[in-house]
Amino acid sequence: MSRILLRIDKVLYARGDPPKLKDARRTLERLNGLARDSDKLKAAREELVQASETVQTEVASDEEMRNMLWDLVDYVDYGA
Repeated sequence: MSRILLRIDKVLYARGDPPKLKDARRTLERLNGLARDSDKLKAAREELVQASETVQTEVASDEEMRNMLWDLVDYVDYGA
């Protein structure tokens, strides 16, 4: 998650804080705090998916970040 947040920060800096991307980053940062509580993390799955989709739309050129975001969703589905 930290790598994703850093990549989003770089995009925000370069683009001047697009509101949708900034909101998605806030959501991901908040969910990062839930990472050790699997029940809360699973309850927030839909928020994770929405934030991931927003980031993927706003930063469509970063395939590696797209894969990392889907890995997070898979972790919630199968690992948490």
